[in-house]
Amino acid sequence: MVGALLTVPAGLNTFDRYGRGPQENYWDRHTGAFVGRYRTTVDAQYGPCVRPQQTGNVTDVRTATLTDRDGIGLQVTAEPGKDAPLLELSALHHTPTDLDGPRHPYELERRAKTQLDVNHRQMGVGGNDSWGAPPLEKYLLHADRTYSCAYRLSPA
Repeated sequence: MVGALLTVPAGLNTFDRYGRGPQENYWDRHTGAFVGRYRTTVDAQYGPCVRPQQTGNVTDVRTATLTDRDGIGLQVTAEPGKDAPLLELSALHHTPTDLDGPRHPYELERRAKTQLDVNHRQMGVGGNDSWGAPPLEKYLLHADRTYSCAYRLSPA
């Protein structure tokens, strides 16, 4: 991932966005996800896998909010420019480290706080040959390159 990991207070459980969806989607797996407005919960963003891993990413996000039951919370707005594309986001009750350790979903502990990942990009999923292949070169993120993204955080 190239972006920022933000921990937001407990209670911000409604995830509303204008971007691709409604299902999770990734840079190299988003043509079946259509741009629109989608509203769900943070809990619903977690896609259980046989072995826990990164999940819940959404692409081409223009704006998103995480709010509590009264509609109060945080808004993220992409400020795209020539070299700064739209955003990729995920909102989960698990950190990337939480997802990297356990071998089974039942071993994950749900955090009260929400982990909001605001990203320029997340590397592609790959798996063009029954899930064994790495992402194609054009969907890789390289450490020797400069990336940029711009976004605004504001109260919702």
